[in-house]
Amino acid sequence: MDLAEALATAQAKRVAESPRWRALLHLGPSWRGERSVVDDRAFFLAPQGATDPQAELTADLTALLTPPVPGETPFIDRFPARSRFLCEALGIPRAALPVPRAAACEDALTSFAPRSATLVFASGYLGAPASMFGHTLLVVKGRYDSLALAQAINYAAATDTNSGVVFAARGIFGGYQGFFSLLPYHRKIGEYADLDQRDLWEYDLALDADELRWLLLHVWELRGIGSDYYFFDENCSWRLLFLLDVARPGLALHARWRPWVIPVDSLRWILDAGLVTTRRHRPSRRTRVLAELEALEPAARTRTKALAEGTADPAASTEARELEAAADLLQSRLAKGGVGLEDYRTRLLGITRARAQLPTLEPVPVPAPAPPEQGHASARVDVVAGQDHGRPFGALRMRPAFHDLTDPEAGYEPGTRIDFAQVELRTYA
Repeated sequence: MDLAEALATAQAKRVAESPRWRALLHLGPSWRGERSVVDDRAFFLAPQGATDPQAELTADLTALLTPPVPGETPFIDRFPARSRFLCEALGIPRAALPVPRAAACEDALTSFAPRSATLVFASGYLGAPASMFGHTLLVVKGRYDSLALAQAINYAAATDTNSGVVFAARGIFGGYQGFFSLLPYHRKIGEYADLDQRDLWEYDLALDADELRWLLLHVWELRGIGSDYYFFDENCSWRLLFLLDVARPGLALHARWRPWVIPVDSLRWILDAGLVTTRRHRPSRRTRVLAELEALEPAARTRTKALAEGTADPAASTEARELEAAADLLQSRLAKGGVGLEDYRTRLLGITRARAQLPTLEPVPVPAPAPPEQGHASARVDVVAGQDHGRPFGALRMRPAFHDLTDPEAGYEPGTRIDFAQVELRTYA
């Protein structure tokens, strides 16, 4: 099939309107209208590719069927998912292509041997503005059985400030660039569960081998591609939905866009789509410490805290449970800056030496709290009546997000409150 025939076939079949093609270009609704949410010009070959899927298809098909210029990266190496789509949609044999194989990508996938995908939800963390509402990422398991050794696909903003006010302003108005990254999942476990002390929820996804391959081919295309990051909609939660829509176009998850997309909402959409097969709770260090302390008697709890604070001699302790809880409590305090590094090392060494002399015990079971998807919806409307300095009034109160102390606590971090853009309309008698 020559280029002219391929272009004519694509027009006749209206290939540019295919849901998978639109997902590959990240075309979807946003506050800026129907367009791609990818802002990097390197992601498109056509000048108007971000808004015209037909123009981008024409440019891509031309590049796929034209021999590459010496020294330039062939189209199939840069865009292996788009190349596969065009070949399958138009019946183009791979052998007929100027470059029949995306060698680097294919070799990487063969070495990785992907087997399954898992969606991970990290609970909210009030210590950082970007994490207050939680975070989602995808984890792909390869040849190793342990999920901790899998690869995490993460989308996040590249930030350059520790100022909460500056971060919030730039995050709301697209002042940062967001990038997809690939890194070992155990590093994210260390960051979230151990350092930030956030519980993780892992949801295994019902993606077959071919769907998983589509997803990873597309992740390859997103390497180094930056987009304006918007805290409330074009964020980690929404951008991951495009990856799942590439894997299984009929889901149309990204089409559920609204002016704000909270991670727990996108999690619910994925559950509603029937993608989740199993769910696991990975407790944070803080959650484990609380469970260990709860299992102790009050006197033992006091001794455990004394061991962690360095006011009791570990060598004098004969209770393995107390020593284990003290070690975890000490590590938890280090993560929160509650103990200096030198004191931490000295205390931990003494505790672990004493613990090594005692018999092995079964770990204390950590009860799983209500999962995040079982929490209340994020928006809330109240009808209120009352008196203000003796004057009766009626009010309509609206809150688009997220949770306050009068809401049911299930599915949310205990004792936390985040009210965003709450508006109250009041009329007085």
